[in-house]
Amino acid sequence: MDEIRKMLLGKGRFGFLSGIKLDSVSLAGIKLKPKETKIIDVLELLNGLGEKFGRVVLAFDEAQYLRFYGPRGGKDLLAGIAYAYDSLPNIGFVFTGSEVGLLHDFVGIDNYSSPLFGRVYEEVEVKPFPRELSEAFLRAGFDEVGLKVPEEEIKRAVDELDGIPGWLVEFGFNYWKGGSFGKAMERTVERARAMIREELFELEKRSPRYSLILRAIAMGLSRWRDIRDYVEAKSGPVTNARLSTLLKNLEKMGWVRKENGEYRIIDPLVERILKG
Repeated sequence: MDEIRKMLLGKGRFGFLSGIKLDSVSLAGIKLKPKETKIIDVLELLNGLGEKFGRVVLAFDEAQYLRFYGPRGGKDLLAGIAYAYDSLPNIGFVFTGSEVGLLHDFVGIDNYSSPLFGRVYEEVEVKPFPRELSEAFLRAGFDEVGLKVPEEEIKRAVDELDGIPGWLVEFGFNYWKGGSFGKAMERTVERARAMIREELFELEKRSPRYSLILRAIAMGLSRWRDIRDYVEAKSGPVTNARLSTLLKNLEKMGWVRKENGEYRIIDPLVERILKG
């Protein structure tokens, strides 16, 4: 098992994909040669394990970032997965990500140039809960830990957090630990602020105009023309094509949505923090 761990963990974030030098490994009837292990070698080994001990499922969290893996932007990895899909029946794959549009672009099921084009898949999208479901979600969570929470506080929490499942879970946990609405909401907003600021910092590395666009929308400048005027006032001229690309990217990354010609920030805590 130590050899399996070495192979899977490797070096760095995606170490098991880049290969690790081994003296030799023989598991489930598969022997890997003493050389640089390839992606397909690892997949075939895991398929052998699945044949003997039950189906193996590889899950990639925030899988949209795999597009930065390797010199071909993750295409080698996708090619290996396509091979496993077609030839290794004991392996399954799960891709999760918070930037749904970018994840779709990376996997490329509908893109003829993608190695995974045309493969059958199942998709589960976790959207913000409607109000009734958000309230029921909190009640069920509090019931599980034996906590009686006033109905008005559950409604207030949903007012402030909307139906974002992650923040509802965070609030519920903080309420359970802290025992009061005020402390729970304060802690939830503090954690959200830290996380969102870090994500905004990463966005600004790609383009400082991303944060300007988000601030404009948070201020109520929801029309394309108003957003452009704000961005140009803060950072100088921007072409229509470039602004449209930036807005489309923010939609793909799950920051904003467009409804009836107007842009809205999806997460109410993001909007609150940008305003503050």
